[in-house]
Amino acid sequence: MAKDKIMEKLDSIFKEELWGRIEPKDIGISKFKILDDLFNSVVSESVIDETLDVCRKHLVEHSDSITSMYLIGVMGHHRDRIEDAMQLRRLIDLFTGYHKWAVVELIAEKILEYGESSVALRALALSLERLGRSKDAIPVLESLLKIDRFDAELSKKLAFALIDEEPDKSIYYMKLSIEGVIKNKKYEEVTALWTKLVSVSWEDIPFFERIERFLVEAKQFELTANLIKILLQKYREDQNPDLSIELTKKVLKYRPEDAHARRDLITYYRMKFGEHSQFEQFLKLSKLANHKTPVKYAIQDFEKNIIFDTGNYAYHNTWKLGKILEMDSENIVIHFSDKPDHRMSVQMALQSLMPVTKDHLYVLQYEDPEYVNKLFKDDFIQFFEVLIKSYGGTILLEDIKHEIIPTYVSEKGWSKWWSKARTKIKRNPHFGFSDKKKDLVFLRDKPVNFAEELLDGFIESESFSIKLDTAIEFVNNIEKEEGLSVVQYFIDYFTEQMKGDSATRQVLSYMILKDMAKFVDPAKLKLDAHRDKVIAFIKESRELPILSMKITSYDYKKDLVNLIEDCSEDWPQVLSDLLFETPVRIHKYIINILMRAHAYNVINTFIDRVIIGMKQYPEIFIWVSRNLIGGQWDYDWLDYSRERLTVSFFRILNELKKIEIEGNRLKNMAMDFLMDNSSAALRNIVKQFDMGFLGKLYDLFINVSYIEEP
Repeated sequence: MAKDKIMEKLDSIFKEELWGRIEPKDIGISKFKILDDLFNSVVSESVIDETLDVCRKHLVEHSDSITSMYLIGVMGHHRDRIEDAMQLRRLIDLFTGYHKWAVVELIAEKILEYGESSVALRALALSLERLGRSKDAIPVLESLLKIDRFDAELSKKLAFALIDEEPDKSIYYMKLSIEGVIKNKKYEEVTALWTKLVSVSWEDIPFFERIERFLVEAKQFELTANLIKILLQKYREDQNPDLSIELTKKVLKYRPEDAHARRDLITYYRMKFGEHSQFEQFLKLSKLANHKTPVKYAIQDFEKNIIFDTGNYAYHNTWKLGKILEMDSENIVIHFSDKPDHRMSVQMALQSLMPVTKDHLYVLQYEDPEYVNKLFKDDFIQFFEVLIKSYGGTILLEDIKHEIIPTYVSEKGWSKWWSKARTKIKRNPHFGFSDKKKDLVFLRDKPVNFAEELLDGFIESESFSIKLDTAIEFVNNIEKEEGLSVVQYFIDYFTEQMKGDSATRQVLSYMILKDMAKFVDPAKLKLDAHRDKVIAFIKESRELPILSMKITSYDYKKDLVNLIEDCSEDWPQVLSDLLFETPVRIHKYIINILMRAHAYNVINTFIDRVIIGMKQYPEIFIWVSRNLIGGQWDYDWLDYSRERLTVSFFRILNELKKIEIEGNRLKNMAMDFLMDNSSAALRNIVKQFDMGFLGKLYDLFINVSYIEEP
């Protein structure tokens, strides 16, 4: 169809639209098929610009023109012009208001031909449901959920739609919905979803524990207790006393005054320990049935004492490990190496002995020392699990050292051994290192993968810098598949930070979001919009050196330098200002960029400023001196006085005792440069200058008071 015919056809459609005065409620999909044919002709004849001009003029005069809106919208998508493409969204809203669902479906599908769109997907799903094609809407809703994983209403709708035909998928979406309502702080909706989930799937204890962590972090203790009780009912029905005990203890942890849970706990203890010869006595001694006794301590006493039984072991601070040979309601007979068949009252035993389980390290060492030695050598993680359980699930580094040296590792070999062992422990999902207490390792109730551990730390911290460090560790250490289930928490936080007032947070948030692209489609992160915001700040800011100092990550410092180079007109000068930052980290990278750009005057000016201001910038001066005197920077375009630089270096040696009052880092840095490699720098200086000049340097050098200091 030639250009003239296209314009004639378009004019004809406009006239028909005007004269017919057809309301949106009377328009069917046949009209849009005609417009699609016309659009195809417009594209094939390359008359998009002319057609757009005509449609825009017509829309100005007739703001309700369906034809103009549709053609402008389609051509906007074709050319990726957002403002024009928005016309199709106007049409979706218009026809949704008239309940023209077949038309809404057609327009939504047209938008989706050009790429993913949450608006189009929602409109398509809604139109399919209204047209009685709910099954067809399911894959559309699933695509929509991939865009917004924590849309609780959407995942809930999918969960109930699939509950009969695809129960596994339904359970997955139900879990997503629970996470979503918690994330959105709609705690009142959790119970109904949780109850339904537990009714069809109650075996995924790690998931329930994860939800427990989220709710506890949100201080929803009463809700947490209620949910655990709902889950507990399933294990009560299954006659699982071990898990029932653990769940009931959690209920009492969050709701200590729950008398019903306390009675239930006694019932479960009786199911598990009812055959123990002293069960009733130890139950009575613990005062667990006395509601005036704090439940926490009653549980601790009972679980400690119930281990005392014939054939078990106990530990005495003086007599060490002993085996219980006999026990009745009044006395206990225990065999120690130095006190065989020792008899004492049960009350005395409870006060002076620590009960030891059969899997305790001391028991294993007593019964089979060769097995324990082999376990240490062949399976250290299993050995460490025995050790940490022997300490009640938490152990300090000093206790680890006490148990390991000298039986398994020599004092001399400890540091090297522990460095490797610590890495193994840290990466194992069963163990964690405490953030609150130094050198404390703990055994997790349930294994937590590294991604979940990082997420927990991320959620618990209120500090932006700690959250950022955690996110960087997440990006650097977590593979895509492992991180998919939790990455959205990181993304949501830093996306929100992009809306804040802090330029520093915006820049850093953009950088970490850019790294998150390894987990999700970059388009979903809106990186282009975030980058534009960051670039606008960089172009206007006069405080970029301060911003750079706040960035601790070397990679992110490089990213900032690259952004400055890309978008700042006077970037060489800006980068030269960054060179005065301490400690020296990004400086070599900046110098290389300046040299590639032949910004030699900028580098020479920087060197001159550093030499003049050596007392103000001692660390930068030492770094520059090492590169110049040491010969790393040996270029014809350098313009500085070697004599002036060298004298200044020897003078700074004396000044450092005034500049660096505490510590010796800069002093050691300067002296190491002179003395390293058999005093290569000193020998190079001697070769370059005459005796008269060297005499001046010697006079300066002998007055350095700390030369003999280690």
